[in-house]
Amino acid sequence: MSDIFAIYTHSYLQARSSSVNPRIINRCVNLARTEATVADISYFEPPWFRVTSEQPDIPSENADVTRRPLAFGSWALPKLRRELHDSDDFVVIQALLSLCDLIHDPERAYEALQLKIPDRLADKLLDPLPPVRESSVLLLSLFARLADGKEAIVKNKEILENLYLTLGDEQISIRLKSAACIELVSRSWMAADVLVETGLIETLLELIEKDEPSDILEYHLKSLKCLMYECGKCIALKHDGFKIFMKLLNHEKSSIVCKALDCLAILTSTKKGKKLAIEKNLLKTLTKLIHYGDTDMCKSAASVIMFCTVKTRAKILAAEIKSLAKRLIRLSTNPLNVALQMFSIKALTNICEHPLVRKEVYDRYLNELTQMQVDPTNAEYKKTLLQIVSWVPYKSE
Repeated sequence: MSDIFAIYTHSYLQARSSSVNPRIINRCVNLARTEATVADISYFEPPWFRVTSEQPDIPSENADVTRRPLAFGSWALPKLRRELHDSDDFVVIQALLSLCDLIHDPERAYEALQLKIPDRLADKLLDPLPPVRESSVLLLSLFARLADGKEAIVKNKEILENLYLTLGDEQISIRLKSAACIELVSRSWMAADVLVETGLIETLLELIEKDEPSDILEYHLKSLKCLMYECGKCIALKHDGFKIFMKLLNHEKSSIVCKALDCLAILTSTKKGKKLAIEKNLLKTLTKLIHYGDTDMCKSAASVIMFCTVKTRAKILAAEIKSLAKRLIRLSTNPLNVALQMFSIKALTNICEHPLVRKEVYDRYLNELTQMQVDPTNAEYKKTLLQIVSWVPYKSE
């Protein structure tokens, strides 16, 4: 693409023919012109910066958005809307990129919503040209930053169907932008209801099982985290979501593991999820993560342990893992991360209801727990933990 702020004469030709001396290119262009040329500011050494582009109109495989005619004022968006379905593909690409520049302004974005420009993008999502598909998804992502934009996207069933199809596009960049767009839309609970009803959870779970790049995978997990509430949890469990998330715990990228743990925390808050955690022996895997993972991974793993150890059978399994209670105590005494401390204290409270764990913690770590510094929001959780640890079920007279 050419640059509107190019400071050298004929910078486009110089960039395309880097092996030729720039002075030769300048002289050749001057000789080819029919009219006499006047020395301008770009002839100086060093050249001055230009205000506008003066590059020649040379056909190329790229669409130069800086050279397209654009209306201003109240006529700009209607003109661009008409150009979205122009017969010239370059005009369509230029219109899409110009809209992407304008929609960053919230006032222009709401004006575009009134003109129903998102509805005009439905068929462009499946255009044969990859640049058109990519720019269309990018433009929808800009609309998805607004509440009304999310609503406009989910109200159009054709947009949703075609947007789901772009998740399997052959171009990685399009799949990435499509995943980011859906993640933005799923943040709104009103839009998330529609996404769940249209089967997005099942689609994302199928895509996660494929060999997707980590960046795309991370967006899919973020979207699932927003969608898995109420009936969304049951849908994910029904389509082997628990098994899929457990596989991701062995992923080489820590951020992917953290997102998978966050999704598991949502599933283990259900009755069926707690049962699956016991059957899959999830506690052993979580114990490794809180020992060798970073702070974010420990926080996410502790949240899953908190939900996994509610049932009696899970407390028995936790008591068999000797290093679990000790590690949770170490994490509980860290006041620098409030969320990590809260999850660790609550998980420790659950497993301390087992008599053997409670006795070990009381004999070896009671003084450490009593003196640990906690955030004011975690003070009540600390009080409950100390009550459980100090509780004696039977005291002889």
